[in-house]
Amino acid sequence: MSIFVCGDIHSTLDINKLDGFIGREDLNENDYLIICGDTGICGFSKEQEAATRAYLRGLPMTVLFADGNHEQFDALNSYSVDEWNGGKVHIIEPGIIHLMRGQVYQIDGKSFFVFGGAYSIDRAYRDLGFTWFEEELPSEEEYEEAWKNLKANDYKVDYIISHMHYPSVEDFARETEASIPTINRDLRDLRMKFGAEDILQYDRIEKGFYYTRPSFRIPAMLTSEKQIIAARLMSNLLKLIKDTPIYKQAIEVFSSLSDNIEDDSKLNAKKLSNRIMFLGMDPVKIDDDIWSKLEEAMSKNNYVSFDYLNYDEPFVVAPWQLIYSEGMWSLYSYYPKEKGTRFFNLPGIHNLKIDPRTFELPPDFEYSKRAKGNFRRYIGKETWKYKLKITSSKTLNYIKTYNWAEDQQFAKQPDGSTLMTFTSNQEYPILGWTLSHGMYVQPLAPEWLVKEWGKNVKQMARLADGV
Repeated sequence: MSIFVCGDIHSTLDINKLDGFIGREDLNENDYLIICGDTGICGFSKEQEAATRAYLRGLPMTVLFADGNHEQFDALNSYSVDEWNGGKVHIIEPGIIHLMRGQVYQIDGKSFFVFGGAYSIDRAYRDLGFTWFEEELPSEEEYEEAWKNLKANDYKVDYIISHMHYPSVEDFARETEASIPTINRDLRDLRMKFGAEDILQYDRIEKGFYYTRPSFRIPAMLTSEKQIIAARLMSNLLKLIKDTPIYKQAIEVFSSLSDNIEDDSKLNAKKLSNRIMFLGMDPVKIDDDIWSKLEEAMSKNNYVSFDYLNYDEPFVVAPWQLIYSEGMWSLYSYYPKEKGTRFFNLPGIHNLKIDPRTFELPPDFEYSKRAKGNFRRYIGKETWKYKLKITSSKTLNYIKTYNWAEDQQFAKQPDGSTLMTFTSNQEYPILGWTLSHGMYVQPLAPEWLVKEWGKNVKQMARLADGV
């Protein structure tokens, strides 16, 4: 995919600068030309508008355009608003699309923020409602839309498309009433602060700055001491997944965030973060190659094959999710041979290979959408209605502090006990959970749980009696 960007074409006045695209066989509708306003696609003259569109239809790529100030806004805004690549658009006709103000679009893995419009310095010589329109300048609603969409993208985009030129040092000096040397000094300090002094270069031909390293991003900033504390606490939480491939990258992100601002004198982040800790099982070490191949397969929806533990035959599965639970990373997958889902602990996986075959990911593939309950990482084939009798107030207080199931309820009984009811498809973990509470939790339903619980209790009683 190729993306080209050009400035005004002013209908047929300057459209011939695009002649080099005509007849190119290496381009198609999946390539894009972005025109930064004043196109004449919705023009002041029907004849010129028709000629402009006819010319653009002959280009071998899709034409995208932002609006400038010399547009027929009544005609442009008469088109219905549609969604395209994450943002709102006017589809003028197939292959010609108006990118609306304040939108963020995803094109070929890159984000484009578009904000058209400009002030017509020649409006004194134009007729309001015919050759210039008040809509040439953005409205408050369009500004609000832009801020909303930028916030949704964490104020990070790869490219900005607008009709106006980039701000110059002179513009900054005029707006801030500061001297040009002061503006230059501040810009130099900002480049040094964010590590961009060596990769931010000026292109005199393109009349703008560009990054020599396209992957460069300005570090995220924290604005309060509580946010710093949260970041440091998150770094502590991430230690629960140490020795896993994502730990190093994640801990670097949170550490850099919390180092951006000095600690507040009232809430010292470094000291307070040492006073709050997270307990959990130490995670098992995961092979980097296994992890990387699973990430690649999941990103492309490829099947994978691998040997597992001491099974004789290799497994071929559709990898759905990687799940971390109680110190263990596991692969949640669809196993075609059994026509159902299955978990595989990552340390038991060996000789993993990516299969060239692909699968279609179902809309409800996520573990959280299929598991009914929070007793452990498990999904059974049936959903049961459970009734448990709780006879200890201490046990009851402990159980009630957790959300074991979405529909869990507790009802006081005449004999002083409490009846806990809920539905779940995690029968195996629930049996172990019930037994873990000893004589203080007795199952009343379903029948299979009553029988299995009784069988285990009797066996434990025999062991206790030395039988």
